[in-house]
Amino acid sequence: MPIGRKPAGAAAKKAPVALGIAEPKVVESYKAAAKIANETMKTLIDACQPGTKVLDLCALGDKTMTDSLAKVDLPAETAKGIAFPTTVTPNQLVAHLSPMKESDDATMELKDGDLVKLQLGIQIDGYPALVGHSLVVGQTSTQGRKADVLLAAHYAAEVALRMFTPGTKNMDITQAVQKAAQAYETVPAEGMLSTEMTQNKVYGEKAVILNPSMELRRSHKVAKVEAHEVYQVDITVCTGDGKPRETEHRTTVFHKSGTRVGLKMQTSRTAFTEVTKRFPHFPFTLRTFSDERKGRLGMMECRKTGVVVPHDIFTEKEGELVAQFQFTVLVHPEGPEKITGTWFDPASAQSDKKIEDEELLKLLAN
Repeated sequence: MPIGRKPAGAAAKKAPVALGIAEPKVVESYKAAAKIANETMKTLIDACQPGTKVLDLCALGDKTMTDSLAKVDLPAETAKGIAFPTTVTPNQLVAHLSPMKESDDATMELKDGDLVKLQLGIQIDGYPALVGHSLVVGQTSTQGRKADVLLAAHYAAEVALRMFTPGTKNMDITQAVQKAAQAYETVPAEGMLSTEMTQNKVYGEKAVILNPSMELRRSHKVAKVEAHEVYQVDITVCTGDGKPRETEHRTTVFHKSGTRVGLKMQTSRTAFTEVTKRFPHFPFTLRTFSDERKGRLGMMECRKTGVVVPHDIFTEKEGELVAQFQFTVLVHPEGPEKITGTWFDPASAQSDKKIEDEELLKLLAN
C-alpha cells in the first residue's frame, strides 16, 4: 500500500455480506486468483539469481501472470487480470520498484547477498489475491542483521495472521506486530497499510497501519475485523529507524483514486483514458502503457491533480535492510485462512534474538 496514505475511494457504506466470502463463488474466485499468484511467485523466486536484471524479473512476473490468466476458462463477461504488477525491491529500498524500459533503474542487477522483496497480485472476477516474499539472493542461509530482519518480518506476519479473527481491533494487530519486530531489534516501516479488500478494490475502508506516527493515528480510525472479510496483510520491517525517505527512483506504479478533475494537457487526458479503459480498479505500472514515454509524461499531471495515487519508492538509511512478507487472508467465523503466503523457512536464518513475550508466543503456538 502507498505509505501513509489513507485508502482512496473508500465506500461510505459497508458492502453487504452477499458480496463477501459468505458466498462460495466469491471464495472460489479469491482462491483461483491466489493459485496463480502463488505459482507466479514461485517462478519469480527461482529466477532471482545474481546478475539478473530487476527489469527482467518484473517483466517475467507480469508475463507469467498474463500467460496463466489466458489459460483460465471463464465466461467472457468475467473479468480477470493483474491486481498488482510485479515489483522487485532490493536491500534498503522499501517497496514498489518496477522499472520502465527507458529509465536509470532498467540496468539494475541483483547481486549475491542482496535482500530482495517480491510483490505481485492477481484478480479473478474482480476479487484480488496479493502476495509478497523476501529472500537473500544466492544464499540458502543467513546470519546477522539479514537474519534478524527476515525473522522479524516472518514472525510479525505470523502473529498478524492469527489475529485476523472476528472482533479483533486493528490497533491491537498494530501493537502486536510492533512487539514482534522489536524482539529482533527492528521496527515496522512507518505508515505501511494492510487493507480490507472487496470486489474491484484492493484498498478498502478498513486498515491496519504499521508503526503509525501521531498524525497517522489521528487520520486512521479504529475498526474491528469481521467475519466474511478479506484482507491483504503487508508486514514490512526495517533494521533502521523505520522512517521511509524519498528517493530519486522513478515512481512507476499507480492506481486510480476515484477523484474527478479536469486535466489540462492532452497527453494527460490520453494517458488517463488508457488507465480508465485498461486499469479501472487495480494498480498498474507505466511499463505496460502502449507508449511508455507518453504514459510517463501524462501521469505527471494525473498525479499532481490526485486522479491517481502513486506507489512511491521510499528508502531506509543507506546500509540498512528491509524485509516484507505479504499475504491474503479470508476471515471466516471460525478464524483466518491464508490463501497466499511465504515460502520462507525460519530455520534458514540464524539469530541470537528471539521472541520472549508470552502473549506472542501463545499466539504463535496456535
